[in-house]
Amino acid sequence: NTFNYFRNAFALIGFFIIACSVATTDEPTVEPEPPVQSNNGKYQVIHYTGSDFIVLNTASGSVK
Repeated sequence: NTFNYFRNAFALIGFFIIACSVATTDEPTVEPEPPVQSNNGKYQVIHYTGSDFIVLNTASGSVK
């Protein structure tokens, strides 16, 4: 009977899909990057209007 064959085939495929989805984890295995410890790029432009720049020194906190 072909109907029973297709029913069993789809049941087997569904079981395989459910079994594979249970085995996977959603947690990322990549560790987070460590914070930057260098002084490269320690100046940050915080405001720009026309030809005026306001620059923040991220190492000392002073604004120029």
